[in-house]
Amino acid sequence: MKIFINGILILIATLFLIAKIKAIRSFTSIEEIPTETLCHVYVSGAVAKPGTYRVIPGTLIEKVLEKSRPKPCADLTRFNEGFRVEESMEIVVPEREDFKKGVDEKEEFVYDP
Repeated sequence: MKIFINGILILIATLFLIAKIKAIRSFTSIEEIPTETLCHVYVSGAVAKPGTYRVIPGTLIEKVLEKSRPKPCADLTRFNEGFRVEESMEIVVPEREDFKKGVDEKEEFVYDP
């Protein structure tokens, strides 16, 4: 009987999550999605645009890094490009140790995985 009740609870939780995901996908733009549904990702460190980014749960971390525009000195090798943001988090982008300080950090840089 206890196993049956646990199975029913798992089924209900799964159906709830599926409904929530379908509701998110039904919106046409991020502005239409309720704020409490979005993940807030704070990005700092070796990026041109540090700050908090609102993203849909399941967004790839590389997309968040693209928005923050990593500097040429950014060490992006420490990030798993397949990682998906599932909850609010903080990302600190470190500088590469081998970066030559003589390079002009103001030059335009586009993150291209």
